[in-house]
Amino acid sequence: MKYLLILFIVCKISSTPIRDSRIIYPDEFGNIQIDNRIDDTESDQISLLNDPNIIKPANATTTLTSQHQKKLKNPENGEFYQGDIVLLDEELKSLHDSSDCKARTGLSSVLKRWPKNLYGKVIIPFTISDDFYFNDKASILSAMYDIEAHTCIKFIQRSYEHDYIYIISDTGCYSYIGRKLGPQVMSLQRDDCISHGHIIHELVHALGFHHMHNHIDRNNYVTINYNNVDPSKINQFVAVDPLLFENFGTPYDYYSVMHYDTYTFSKNGLQTILPNDYNYRNVLGQRIGLSIGDVKRINSMYKCDQVNQFY
Repeated sequence: MKYLLILFIVCKISSTPIRDSRIIYPDEFGNIQIDNRIDDTESDQISLLNDPNIIKPANATTTLTSQHQKKLKNPENGEFYQGDIVLLDEELKSLHDSSDCKARTGLSSVLKRWPKNLYGKVIIPFTISDDFYFNDKASILSAMYDIEAHTCIKFIQRSYEHDYIYIISDTGCYSYIGRKLGPQVMSLQRDDCISHGHIIHELVHALGFHHMHNHIDRNNYVTINYNNVDPSKINQFVAVDPLLFENFGTPYDYYSVMHYDTYTFSKNGLQTILPNDYNYRNVLGQRIGLSIGDVKRINSMYKCDQVNQFY
């Protein structure tokens, strides 16, 4: 009898489907889900450090955020437009008035870009508030250094400049898109946003870039599972106006530090953004650092290969 019981348990276990990070399955509502095993996610993130599509941070102690932690909390998913984008009044107006072509096309003008100096460097003045400890400031400077190392961007401590980024610790992470005339606030909440990838994400917003999953061609690459989206956040998945943003000659980038993860604005802990190519299931939302595509887009927007070209 004892041996029969053991045999029954073994057969029962062997006949039960194993849901790990390699399996796509339909949930009880018929929606396609990709199951992530919690014990796989940290190793998945560590393996991304060696992925040639992602630029390894100069600081090897980069904090890795696992997928199951993202399911519970992402500091970029705040109450602003698409979670972490602060809009000017004219930008907000253009979202709801499609006839206002001047406002829509004006947002992509050179006025939204930071100026180049005579040596071809794009100068971005900044000030860091006293909200941060020494280690926090070091992390912010490290993220700036990684952007500088692969582009023509140059962050400088503000002295007298009229336009500059003022970095504070407010609730969550948020930034303006591109250059705003005068001081512009960027929030990096201590404890939640002071990680290499989150800092780079907000800095790239300030350079003038939107979220990858909102690009006009996104439906060719990802599927938005609206059945799992918080109803109050449905409008956060609207694709951008192609007159406002472009890909700057690069393809859709699953690896982009500007891509949100698979649980963005979920109402039930299930996935909201699914890659159409299953091979990228553990890539979306990586916050290790810039992707190769991110670097190409920054260099293309600011014409980094043309020293005397002022857009």
